[in-house]
Amino acid sequence: MPANLLSPLAHAGAEERGAVFTRPEVAEAVLDLAGYDPRRDLSSLKLLEPCCGEGSFLLPAARKLWDSYRRHGETRWMR
Repeated sequence: MPANLLSPLAHAGAEERGAVFTRPEVAEAVLDLAGYDPRRDLSSLKLLEPCCGEGSFLLPAARKLWDSYRRHGETRWMR
């Protein structure tokens, strides 16, 4: 690819490069809609984090996973 095509991107801001940042309340809503709820035993579920960035989904998902662990007990998770 010619360098002259990429040079404008070198000085462009995140939005100009197509980076989109998910607001925390949107990430929480998506996790809720997906049923990723700490009232459930989340130990057997798999979660694909759809982003690469600032952890908009990863951090609330980890918090929900920790809450589920505390709610459902360590013994269920040590299988």
